[in-house]
Amino acid sequence: MFKLVQSLRKAGDSIGSSVEAKISNLPLGVGEPWFEGLEPALARGLMAIPGARGVEFGRGRDSVTMQGSEHNDPWGIEQVPVGEDADGALGGMSTGAPLRVRVHFKPPSSISVPQMTLHLPSGEMRELQIGGRHDPVIAPRATPVVEAVCRLIIADLLQLREGWS
Repeated sequence: MFKLVQSLRKAGDSIGSSVEAKISNLPLGVGEPWFEGLEPALARGLMAIPGARGVEFGRGRDSVTMQGSEHNDPWGIEQVPVGEDADGALGGMSTGAPLRVRVHFKPPSSISVPQMTLHLPSGEMRELQIGGRHDPVIAPRATPVVEAVCRLIIADLLQLREGWS
């Protein structure tokens, strides 16, 4: 991946990327059904990050090709889902298992590769070439932002749970 990003930087182009976060040690029942559910609250905050184009939880898109018998997680003796792929949320609330979140980012649009665009003053299509230094990928800079958003959303949900306002 490093070599690919280096080559894209040299070529003046960019590429999309993803950031994965694993949220552990959430107490059972964080979140609310419906609009303040754990996943909807996180998705709303994570999609507000500039360049974010999608959010996945747990097995994400892969779950659409699974049967319920494959996707359902067994619950263990400690009353939390067990297994490597156990979802950390069910019905909008935390299960006690780790919650995996992936945020997908578009390729940065500020690239130095010449592109055709509308020149507003003339109304003509013209070539545009952007100069300067531009990141070829968003994920390295977005990683601490994803972490911060997750922490803030969970703090809000914990306050709701405790009845604070």
